[in-house]
Amino acid sequence: MSNYATNRDIESRKKVVELENCNHAITEIMNMQKEANDFLQQKIDILETQLSLLNNSEMGTLLNNQE
Repeated sequence: MSNYATNRDIESRKKVVELENCNHAITEIMNMQKEANDFLQQKIDILETQLSLLNNSEMGTLLNNQE
């Protein structure tokens, strides 16, 4: 193999490693985003439950006041 071909091969391998590292970093970021989204979804579920309980409580109060 000539020097030129060897150098190209080395550069190609470096680029592959760099792309693999970027891919790994992107995967880590996506996992972090998924965890954050899951956490936010849990908060939304809790807030919706609290709102529902509050609405039910207010409805009960309104019904009791009408009697």
